[in-house]
Amino acid sequence: VQKKTGRQIPLAQALAAPSVRTLVRLAQAAHVAEGGSSLVLLREGSPERVVVMVHGGFGTVDVYRDLAVGMPEGVQVWGVQFEGFAKAWPQHLSIDEIVSRYVADLERVLAPEADIVVVGWSLGGTLGHALATRLGERCCGLALLDSLAPGYLEDVGSLDLEGDRAVLASVGIDAPDARTLPEL
Repeated sequence: VQKKTGRQIPLAQALAAPSVRTLVRLAQAAHVAEGGSSLVLLREGSPERVVVMVHGGFGTVDVYRDLAVGMPEGVQVWGVQFEGFAKAWPQHLSIDEIVSRYVADLERVLAPEADIVVVGWSLGGTLGHALATRLGERCCGLALLDSLAPGYLEDVGSLDLEGDRAVLASVGIDAPDARTLPEL
């Protein structure tokens, strides 16, 4: 549909109600960012109430489908995907270079008065934190999902069975030694 119409349709809404009528309506109402963009409209809504969901390490935003569909009525949801993902590796890009592109894309598409909440999962949390910082007062919220807090490093010990048990014990979980569990 996107190839035929030249418009980016809200993926989450298209998948939530997959019908030709829905696709036509979404394609007609689609917001198109000129000149290539990292943005994908995941859900239509008010241009004043915006949630921006930043990709994780794979560079795509499909993981946000259910979350976008479950957002409160009237909230516009944009996904930020990494356009350079399909290019040859290695790519030498800094967080700042990536986020600069995302800020430019958002400024081109979003209303200046939009209240923006940034959501980032995994690597998207690091990118989301940098994005929220760059957006300044336009950003009224930041949610990190399974992300490391920027600037915070916790030594979790060794990455083996004993290290895993030690991490669980540090939060009060007494995990049995896997070597004593019955064979399945």
